[in-house]
Amino acid sequence: MSYFTYIKRPYNWYEKICLFCAKLIKVKLDKETEEKLQELLDFCSLRIPAYSIYSAILILSIFLFPIAFLLLFLFGSNAFIAFLMFFAAFIVWFYNYPNLKAKEIRAKASSEMLFSTLLMAISLRQVPNLERAVLSVALNLDGPIGNDFKDALMDFYSGKYSTIKNALKKRIDKWYKEANEFVEGIYMFFDYVEKPYKNEKIIDEVIENLINQTTERFEKYSRKLKLPTMIVMTLGIILPILTMTFIPLIIFFLPNLVNVSAIFFTYDFILPLILYWVIISVLKSRPLTSSSTEIIGINVFEFKLFNKKFNFLIVSAIISFILILLILPTFVYENKKYFLCASWANEKFEEAKKPIDLKENKEYCKELLFNYEYFSILGILILLFLTLPFLTFSYFRLKELIKRRTKIKDVERELGEALFQLGYHLRAGTPIENALNNSIKNLEKFKIKNFYEKILTNLQLGYTFEKAIYDEKVGAIRQYYSRLIDFIFRSLLESIKKGYYFASNALLISSKYLKSLAKLQNTIDEIVSDPVSTLKFVSRLLAPIVSAVIIGLLIIILGIFSILPTLVVVSESGKVSLPSSLPILSFKVPTISPSYFVLAIGIFLILLSYIVSVFINGLENGYDPILELYYVSKAIFFSITIYCIGIIIVYHIFGNLILSLVLSTLQL
Repeated sequence: MSYFTYIKRPYNWYEKICLFCAKLIKVKLDKETEEKLQELLDFCSLRIPAYSIYSAILILSIFLFPIAFLLLFLFGSNAFIAFLMFFAAFIVWFYNYPNLKAKEIRAKASSEMLFSTLLMAISLRQVPNLERAVLSVALNLDGPIGNDFKDALMDFYSGKYSTIKNALKKRIDKWYKEANEFVEGIYMFFDYVEKPYKNEKIIDEVIENLINQTTERFEKYSRKLKLPTMIVMTLGIILPILTMTFIPLIIFFLPNLVNVSAIFFTYDFILPLILYWVIISVLKSRPLTSSSTEIIGINVFEFKLFNKKFNFLIVSAIISFILILLILPTFVYENKKYFLCASWANEKFEEAKKPIDLKENKEYCKELLFNYEYFSILGILILLFLTLPFLTFSYFRLKELIKRRTKIKDVERELGEALFQLGYHLRAGTPIENALNNSIKNLEKFKIKNFYEKILTNLQLGYTFEKAIYDEKVGAIRQYYSRLIDFIFRSLLESIKKGYYFASNALLISSKYLKSLAKLQNTIDEIVSDPVSTLKFVSRLLAPIVSAVIIGLLIIILGIFSILPTLVVVSESGKVSLPSSLPILSFKVPTISPSYFVLAIGIFLILLSYIVSVFINGLENGYDPILELYYVSKAIFFSITIYCIGIIIVYHIFGNLILSLVLSTLQL
């Protein structure tokens, strides 16, 4: 316990709600359901009984249904239906929270399993002590695997288990179904520790077996990616496009079937929910991978202002909310006028049937109904206000983080060759300063050369080898700090105290395992490159272009539908008739303004960008919050920019052309 501080975490909000509701109502479950759910809760380290989830859902339903009926009484059926939809979505999410938590844990764990095995292998080859190897993992990993190793040490130090072997075995057995090769590898380490110097090949076999099995599983996994990729294509592009092409016909023949709530519910709830469920299910079965590069001590969502820390997601959400509030009154007012004018147009602008709330005259309404460009701009402005603060904060937050992460990632990938060079020269008895100088000459084309040069410069300035790497002001690792690099060079410092021969062995062993790991990562990158390229193309280019074209043409068609009913002839006797050139007997002006279509599809593209970006990051890296935010912000920027500009281009190019053709056909 002297090596690290173990703090028992407090209950989170989900646990607090469930435990509170469980005190009020206890829901009885059948034995099989309770056992399965409790096993899932234990896996997620959620300290609640299984029945408490059902108790919470029941209490929340009892509490929130009166609110729904109050909204029905105060604001009408639309507010009631909207609240019920959001409430139903929340209940589904609340019930599935343990499943989502388990999938998140599995994704994080898959990125740590190979790294933890590598740390143990390097540690055991240097000193065949199991406790030391477990400690090296506990100190360098903070995710699910790191927590399990911390828990094992806690159980051992507290006397719950007499040996660290039994304590660790208890903690890692739960991962057997997820990655049996990882658990079997740890068991082989147990065998190695019992006869360390007679079974040195065991560690090599563990790493080799883990890499081979991971490669095989990824090849099988890549073949299964074709179906989810097709589903993303279908639900992200084909289905929305087909639906949009039919909307004009539905509006024309069955206008009562199309309403704002249905459009937003379908595009911004149902389709994204199905897509998210698909990708989470796919990522759940993702094989192991090497650990993602983590910049230590950095919260990607935090930034400093006036010496205070802020979460930029919250700040950007507040700014977006304020900006939308500024334009919302205009948006609501103009769309209400559109609805009233459209309703009056459907009554052939008869004065007796003019809506009471409508103050404008017939000529104003005719002009308003065909001004689809103005209503499109209103929808585009809402989208820009919704995304610009987030994209701005993301850009300035990620600008340096991505450069730093890329630099560290390059060093990690080249570390195997760099350690081999240094270990080779140390084995010959060369002093560390000369060994670094000779290694730099052989690493001219490697980016890690700058790291070695910084260490060498510090040594020449009189710093010790440890200070040359870890000094707070000039230490070489300051610009390249990651858990892997830190672990390797701390191991080197420990080995070099025993002599250059031991240090050389430690470096050559580390080099061997790191080269194997780098080779595996290259294989994984190659395997997932095809589906990843397809998904990037879909979310960043194809989906926004096609959506812009379809929405642009849809707005033009709606504009034409809006102007045709205004081409009525009113005789002196008050009889209403249509021009004889019109082939259709009657028209209905759509009461839904173009703003809602632009906004609904725009929000869908934002959600699609987020979901596909999470999918891509999961395939490539397992769990990496920096890259996930980078992919999400980049996808949203491209999709919304292309979408908004595309809509403007489409109706500017085709709007007047199509209208003139229609009017000339009608001989008007």
